[in-house]
Amino acid sequence: MREVIGGRKRFPNLALFLLSLMILALGVPASAPGDPSILEPAIGATIPYGQDVVFKITRESDVDGGRVSCDRYRLELDGKAPWTLGSFWGSGETCTFSDRPGVGSHTWRAWRYHDFLDPFNEPPDTKHYSPLGTFTVLSPEASPPSAANPRVTSVSPADGATVTSPRPAFSISAEGIDSNRSIFIRVSDTWQVSGSELAHPLLFGGLLEARATAPGSKTWTAAEYVDLSPGTYYWQWYFIGGPYPAAGSPVYRFTIQAPQPTPVPTPAPAPPNTGTYDAISPTVKPLSATGTRGRKMRLPFRVNDDRDRVALTLRLYRGSDVVLSRRFPMQQVEGGMTYYVEWAVPRSASGKYKLCLNARDPAGNESGQRCSTIRVR
Repeated sequence: MREVIGGRKRFPNLALFLLSLMILALGVPASAPGDPSILEPAIGATIPYGQDVVFKITRESDVDGGRVSCDRYRLELDGKAPWTLGSFWGSGETCTFSDRPGVGSHTWRAWRYHDFLDPFNEPPDTKHYSPLGTFTVLSPEASPPSAANPRVTSVSPADGATVTSPRPAFSISAEGIDSNRSIFIRVSDTWQVSGSELAHPLLFGGLLEARATAPGSKTWTAAEYVDLSPGTYYWQWYFIGGPYPAAGSPVYRFTIQAPQPTPVPTPAPAPPNTGTYDAISPTVKPLSATGTRGRKMRLPFRVNDDRDRVALTLRLYRGSDVVLSRRFPMQQVEGGMTYYVEWAVPRSASGKYKLCLNARDPAGNESGQRCSTIRVR
């Protein structure tokens, strides 16, 4: 119906009429998609310790008959503010998000946010919430053994043990670890722990690789390849991809007992160094390596001396700046052996670094500085 006002024809609700024409032309639905539904974890589910929790929800239909983009959904855990660490991802009819919450009971829900770009007839701050879900992350003791939750049954040397061999053997018996994987051992003569990790393993013999004694075995063994002096030492084990040492691997203490002295003839004094007595300088060969920022990497090198004893200086440079410096006192070395120093690569590191070494033998002969390239990506 039309009205005549002041001699002019007028349509009631003209603005609404024009808006309806625009909606029909653009093909915009009259209402927005509904609320998401939760699929995983099932309500009341139990999650073993160390396992990622996979959150899966439905993905509603979008304007053009497709699906709402997964990055429009957010996760809310235990009633706290929605996470901003990342969004859901996926394809088809579902979206997925994964994380590893702590031990205990949790509640969660997902929500889809609305912004000014949405062609839905909704207020800009509209949120569509899923129903509330619940799940429980089991404690390590209540969870089955796995690579993320290995169960140690025995270690040797045990904590507080005394051994007589200068080259002790190490063994670990554990369930939940694939026998094809290597277990790594740190040995230190200093109780310096960063978090739960021995901070300064020995330069020589401080990093060992243990192997399973047989396919399918649950026991891994390794032995020192250099003589350790009598005294107190500390050791721990971990494996790449597992929770150790970051999750708090035990640190074990053992003592190497000094052998009983036996009478020996008094040695003749050493002849003076006239240029013919131990005039051979040691050699060093730093090796190239590539590491990843924010992770630990090994800085490899080789060292050799005709008398098998050297003191070593190691430095890592970024341009002319020293980012790592270690000095090691005179000790036994084995030619042909590759040694390592661990470096916790900063998250801000990138590009090329220079690993430089210099060795000196007991006679004072020096190798001279040698360098190699270390890359961080």
